[in-house]
Amino acid sequence: MVDPLATAIDRNERAHATTQVSIRALGSFAVYRAGEPVPASAWQSRKARHALKILAGRGGRPISRDALCELLWPEQIDTGSRLSVVLSTLRSVLDPDRRHPSDHYVVADRESARLNVATVAIDAARFADVADAALRLSRAGDPAAVEALENASAAYTGDFLEDDPYHPWAAETRDRLRALAAEVRRELVRAVEAGDPERAVPWLLTLLSDDPYDESSHHRLIRILHQAGRHGEARRAHRRYLNSMAEIDVPAMPLEALLV
Repeated sequence: MVDPLATAIDRNERAHATTQVSIRALGSFAVYRAGEPVPASAWQSRKARHALKILAGRGGRPISRDALCELLWPEQIDTGSRLSVVLSTLRSVLDPDRRHPSDHYVVADRESARLNVATVAIDAARFADVADAALRLSRAGDPAAVEALENASAAYTGDFLEDDPYHPWAAETRDRLRALAAEVRRELVRAVEAGDPERAVPWLLTLLSDDPYDESSHHRLIRILHQAGRHGEARRAHRRYLNSMAEIDVPAMPLEALLV
C-alpha cells in the first residue's frame, strides 16, 4: 500500500534536494537561490517579481498567457510582447549565470506559463501536499495520522503573501490555504481529543486565534478545560467566547449549559 504522506514528502524533498531555487510564499514573500535570499537589487522589474508571485500561487499549474497579462496589466491590451520580456527577466533573476535551459525554472510556450515544480520548491505547494496527505491518513484511521497532521500544521507558517493583502488574485489562494490549515487543525483536535483531551487545547487556541468567531471551537475548549479541572481557564475561555459572540450579535450559551 502506498503511503500518501510519504509520497508527498518524498516528492517535495526531491524538489528541495535538486533545486537551486526556493520560494517562500507563506508569510512574507522571499526567493532563495542556493539557500541565499535574492536581494532587492537583483529584481530589474517589479512586474517580474509580481509574475513570480502569481506563478507561485499556481503551485506548478499553468496559467494562460492572456490571464497572466490581465493580472499584470489590467485593462490594457496587446501586452503579449511585454509578457515575453517579463518572463525573460524572471529567468535571468532565477538563473543569472544562465547555467540551465530556459525552461529549467519557468516553463512557457505560446499558450501558457508555469513554474517547474521539479526544480522550484514552493512552501505553499509543499504545505498543500502534506496537508492533503495527512488528512487522508486521518480519515483512514491510520495511527500515524496525528504526527502527520502536526507536521502539516507546522508547515503552515503564515497566510499566503501576507505582504500583498490587496491583490484579488492572491486572496483566492490565501483563503483556500487558510481553510486547509484550519481543516488540518480541526482534524487534529478530533484525532487527539478522544485519547488525550488536554492535548487538543493548544490546537483549539490556534484555531480561535485565527478565527475568534468559531463557536464550536469555543465550546470544545471550555468543556475540555472544565473536565481537566482547569476551572479558572474555563471561565476565562467562556468570557472570551461571550465577547466574540457579542461582536457578531450571536446569542451565546451560558457556561452551565455548555458543561452539561
